[in-house]
Amino acid sequence: MEDQEREGSAIAGDILKRLNVQREIVNEISDIIGHRHHPRGKETLHLQILCEADWLTDMEEKGFLQDREKTEETIGKIFKTVTGKKIARELYKRSVHLEENRGFQLQI
Repeated sequence: MEDQEREGSAIAGDILKRLNVQREIVNEISDIIGHRHHPRGKETLHLQILCEADWLTDMEEKGFLQDREKTEETIGKIFKTVTGKKIARELYKRSVHLEENRGFQLQI
C-alpha cells in the first residue's frame, strides 16, 4: 500500500504539473494521495473528508453498523467533521431500521 501511495503521488504530481495546475493544488493532491491510507495526526480538510468517506463505506461493508457501541467508538476516533459524524450516525440508524424491517416481508 505504501508503494502505491508513493508512486501514485509522484505520478499524479507529474500529470498535474504538465497540465499547469497551480503548485499549491499539486502539492495538496499529491499529499492526499500519499497519505490517504496512513493519515497523520492533523490533516487538511480535503484529506479528512476523503478519509471519512472511505470509513463510511468501510463501516457499511464490514458490519460496523451492527453494533451501536462500535459505531460510536469509530465515529469518536475517526470522524472530525460535523457532516461525517452526521452521515455515520444516519447510516447506523438506517441499518438498524432495515434490520428491524427485514422480518416484515409482505405475504401474498
